[in-house]
Amino acid sequence: MRIAVIGWYNNQNFGDDRILESLKGYLSADQLIPFSSISEAMNNLNAVNACDCVLFGGGGLILRGMNQYVPLLQGLYRPLGCIGLGVEIARHPDSNQFLDLLIEKSLFIHVRDYGSAANLLNHRKIVIGHDLTFLTPYEVIGSSQSDICGINLRPWRFWAGEHNGAFDRFMSRLAHLRGLRFIYPFPQWRPHLVADILKSEFRQILPLPFYTPENCRNDIHELRRYGFSESQNDMIDDFRKCGIIVGMRFHAVVFAIQMGIPFVSLSYQPKNEELCKRLGLPDLSVDIYSRSAFRKALQYSLENRDSIRERLLKYRSEAQADLTNSIPKLMNELRNELSNYRE
Repeated sequence: MRIAVIGWYNNQNFGDDRILESLKGYLSADQLIPFSSISEAMNNLNAVNACDCVLFGGGGLILRGMNQYVPLLQGLYRPLGCIGLGVEIARHPDSNQFLDLLIEKSLFIHVRDYGSAANLLNHRKIVIGHDLTFLTPYEVIGSSQSDICGINLRPWRFWAGEHNGAFDRFMSRLAHLRGLRFIYPFPQWRPHLVADILKSEFRQILPLPFYTPENCRNDIHELRRYGFSESQNDMIDDFRKCGIIVGMRFHAVVFAIQMGIPFVSLSYQPKNEELCKRLGLPDLSVDIYSRSAFRKALQYSLENRDSIRERLLKYRSEAQADLTNSIPKLMNELRNELSNYRE
C-alpha cells in the first residue's frame, strides 16, 4: 500500500525525522511517501491523491492559522487518518474551519496526548496514544551517575503567551525596539540563568541541537550564544553519555525517557508539562518564566535518579505496548476503507 505521510519531515528537525524513521520501520511492508510540510502536500495534491491513502502526522502540526490549509483537505479524496498528532492550540476562528474539516474527513484521529484530545473537544473519533517514536524507541542505556549534562535550547521569545496569539504577534512587532527587555514588566525567559547554573554544577556539558537548518536561527546558534559550543560527535552518541538531560524541545524529553536518563524539562509549551504529568513526575517540568523553579527541579532530578529512571522505563514500556497494539488496528481501518473505495 502506498501511503502519503504529511508532517514536518526532512527539514533538519531531529525529532520529526525520527517520527518518520519510526513509521518507516514499523510500516515496512508499505511504501511511505513523505511530504515535508502541509504546504508541500497542498501544492502537490495530485501526488498525494495518487497514493492509496493518507496519514496526517505525526508531530505538533496543529498551530494557529490552520485555515490557510483548508484547500488541502477539500482536495483530498483518498482515505485519511491522523496519527501521532499534536494539537498545540485551543479552538480559534483562524483554525476552526480546518479542524472541523479534518475531523469530518478523518477515519480516526490518533493524538499523542490528552491535551491534544481536549483541544479537539474529545471527539468520538479520537484515540489517545503516545509520541510515535515509541514505536521504535532508542535503546535503554545502563544506569549512570555520570557527571555529564546534556543541554538542549531552542530559539524562543522572552515573553509568555500563546504562540502566534494576539499578544505574541503584538510583542513580535515590538521586538526590534532597543531596551524592550528592560521595560517589560512581566516574567521573562532568561536562558543565561539556566546556563550559569549548569556550568557551576557539572564538569562537562554536551550541547544537543535538535533543529539545525542553516537558513534560519536554530538550536546550534542558541546553544552557542550561551557558551555551549557545537560537538563534532553524533548527537545521539553524546546523548548516551549523559547522566542528566536539560531540554526545551519535546523530543529531548522523549528521548531521555526512552533511554532512561533523568531530565529537567524547560517547558516552553504545554506539551512538555503534560508529558511530565503523564509520567507522574510533574516536578521535572519547569515553567521557563519562573526564575526560581529550575534549580529546584535540577536538584530533585539529581537526588532521585534511580526512582526517576524506574518510572521512565515503566512509561517507555507502556507507551511502546500501547502503540504496537493500537496502530495496526488503525491501519486496518484504512485498508478496509481503501477496499470499499476500490469497490
